[in-house]
Amino acid sequence: MEDPPSDPPEAENSAPSAAATIDPSEVEVGTEVTADGSGSSDPDGDELTYNWSLTTPNGSETQLSDPSAVQPTFTPDVEGDYTTTLEVSDGEETSSSDADLSAIVPAVVIDEDIESDRTLSADTTYRFEKPQTGDVLGVTDGARLTIEPGTELLFEEGVGLLTTVEGEIRADGSGEEPITMAGASGNKTPGAWGINVGAGTNRFDHIRMRHAGGKWGGDSEERAGLVAENLTSSPTVEITNSTFEEMQGSAIDLRQSASAPTPIRDNKFKEVGEVAIRVSFGNVGVLDGTNEFEEGSIVEAKTTYRGGTREGVSKKTTVSPLGENAHYRIAGDPAVVGNGELKIEPGVEMRFKKDVRLYIDGGFGETSAKVMAEGTASEPIVMGATEGNEQAGWWDQVRFERNYEGVFRHVNIRHGGSGSDPESSGNIFLDAQGSGYPSSFVLENSSVEESSTNGLACNPSENIDLKRSGNSFSGIDRKNVSGCE
Repeated sequence: MEDPPSDPPEAENSAPSAAATIDPSEVEVGTEVTADGSGSSDPDGDELTYNWSLTTPNGSETQLSDPSAVQPTFTPDVEGDYTTTLEVSDGEETSSSDADLSAIVPAVVIDEDIESDRTLSADTTYRFEKPQTGDVLGVTDGARLTIEPGTELLFEEGVGLLTTVEGEIRADGSGEEPITMAGASGNKTPGAWGINVGAGTNRFDHIRMRHAGGKWGGDSEERAGLVAENLTSSPTVEITNSTFEEMQGSAIDLRQSASAPTPIRDNKFKEVGEVAIRVSFGNVGVLDGTNEFEEGSIVEAKTTYRGGTREGVSKKTTVSPLGENAHYRIAGDPAVVGNGELKIEPGVEMRFKKDVRLYIDGGFGETSAKVMAEGTASEPIVMGATEGNEQAGWWDQVRFERNYEGVFRHVNIRHGGSGSDPESSGNIFLDAQGSGYPSSFVLENSSVEESSTNGLACNPSENIDLKRSGNSFSGIDRKNVSGCE
């Protein structure tokens, strides 16, 4: 019996093998490098042809010297990652291989505190690296760090820059020459570094800040690229004409002890997360209407506690609309107005977190607390629940106590009434408490909607000068108006 025919022998692999290399894999911008394909081979000994291509970072104009050469050259002209791709052919089959290169900018390294006045200029790139101990580099002992237009600052991962002991930063760029602050090569991810303004008078004008937000605060939600805060001093900061991109947490966090003598204005916020800016509720009026936000952006205003004391609005404060792409989120309970005046302009939208109150308490002094919320028929003021939580009883109420003056015109207020006492709960609650000082409230041409208790509630009405007309009530679980007759 004959043996069955055997399977034909497998054909040997005759495809060529591409081998692209670049050595070294990291160079400074402006250094000529050679891509090497000489390690490529063909198992049949066939002659190979070479075809190189080059992928470059944005802004690069460099090209390969000869894409068909075995060893072409090119010169990285901007910082970033470059990839060379080699395809070899023996005339019948092809093979490809990649080689990567990282180009960095030659930089002056800063890894020690700045303890005397120093100027950073546009003819040099600066790289901030970790000091010998800790992660924070200080601008301290009354020193001023001046950053000139067109200067580039690069930050190593985890590095923070802090002004302290009356140190300060003056970063004044221009429209033609903005100041760039970003993560260093290999560190261009959101949350890589941060600046904390903890002292002095600081200014950031025409800057472009990228990849920041990871340094300040233990909770990632509380992190920001640029933080202004100090428990023992009162730093000031101006932020104008600047762009904030690719942030972790938020772009800016302006806390209660800090202040902004001029509005945060004419800035752009791109890919900075859901919360673009965080401010203490006392700083809720720090923005004007000139900033540009991405759709769905939030400015969060949160009550803070300092030394066991609630801090809130204690001076004349104007809240401006943020535009169609952003709104205010009111967080922290309660959001306090005490012996100050809160003016809310037409078109402002305030969304309240769970069980939060807007609490207006004039106390027993001669100066009253005021809230002037005056919208228009075409631009009403909106006070309601945070997005996705539009339901009666989500947040508490707007509560007025003692010596106050309130005016609500063309206000749409809804989703409140979560208080535990139905007699003193509603979307709006007025309480004079026999303070002996006049308390007045005007509610006109407004809509009061979707309360789990009352719409408008008063206690006691005889101490309140109340005027109301042209209002509508809907979706109120208990009484539209309670105790205010």
